Amino acid sequence: MRANMPVFGKRTPFTRDYFRTPPNAAAGQPRDKFEDVFGSDPRGGPAALSAREDTGEAGRWRRFTRDQIAQRGDNLDIAWLKDESGETSEKTCDEPATVAHLVLSELNAAVLELRALLEELGEDPDQSLEDIGIDVARPSEVPE
Repeated sequence: MRANMPVFGKRTPFTRDYFRTPPNAAAGQPRDKFEDVFGSDPRGGPAALSAREDTGEAGRWRRFTRDQIAQRGDNLDIAWLKDESGETSEKTCDEPATVAHLVLSELNAAVLELRALLEELGEDPDQSLEDIGIDVARPSEVPE
């Protein structure tokens, strides 16, 4: 979903409350939800757009000029919000070695789960594919 938003589903239904700040909210609560910024017009008419204010670089809703988009090589993949949820913010890192370690950790956990599944099915997880009659080409044996 979007940055800093919950995962919606059966236990967290996606209701209109996620689009507007409740009228009885505290005065200090930011008014930065969709309807607070764009108005309640579902078609986003001219009146709603003219009342809209850019909330700046830290705000959820931004306005970009044609020149700003052209400076980015007409790339509309614009992201400025950082996901502050605990799981992703701890794992966010651009270092290739760190990413590789994270991926390896996930793969090792998946292998452990698959081994447990095979054992639960009464199979030997260490048995080779050839032993159970499956012909598998090794990467070095794959024709080019």
